[in-house]
Amino acid sequence: MTQHPAQVRALPKDLRDAADDKRSVYPRDLDPAVIDQVFEMFRAALMPIHSAGKLGTILFQFPEWFTPAPQNKDYILQAAAKLPDYHIAVEFRQRTWMDTDEHIKWTLDWLSDNDLTYVGVDMPQGFPSSIPPVVAATSKELAVVRFHGHNDENWKKKGITVAERFDYLYSKKELKEWAPRLFELAGEVKRTHVLFNNCYQDKGVRNAADMASLLDDLI
Repeated sequence: MTQHPAQVRALPKDLRDAADDKRSVYPRDLDPAVIDQVFEMFRAALMPIHSAGKLGTILFQFPEWFTPAPQNKDYILQAAAKLPDYHIAVEFRQRTWMDTDEHIKWTLDWLSDNDLTYVGVDMPQGFPSSIPPVVAATSKELAVVRFHGHNDENWKKKGITVAERFDYLYSKKELKEWAPRLFELAGEVKRTHVLFNNCYQDKGVRNAADMASLLDDLI
């Protein structure tokens, strides 16, 4: 659904025969009708959570090779259209979406025009996947910011776990610099979600509590 490769065993059982004995597949390896079925099964599975008022948003985190090409912009709109009941938030991992002031404006304006939430990120810089720490409200409904930490050494290191990649504890000083920006962002939308993805041991939980305390001080 986000153009990442998927293990065939992760596909719904009824759809695995469409993979033609492959071990992993990209969307291009499957009939478009199969992709449509994946979206519909996903939509239906989430409906009980949505109906209970407990579904915040659907996060589409696209891969590094997902550039701001016209066909990729079209794909984002098509994906959102296939999930009409839910709000969509978009996170990029290809820096050309946001690498210049012109591209930042172009990307944010396009998301705003289509009522898609831009996911602001704090993450290691200097990599093809690096997105600058821009926060912006591109939907009146929801703003999202994700904190991935700054473990530069592990960000692209091979042979480590996902948790080790996000092994980083934010200092109080770092969080204090972010708090006013988040507070201002929250004033522009109905809801704001701040997520700590530095999921190594209890570091994300600790930093979330720290940020909540800092935001309380601003209220």
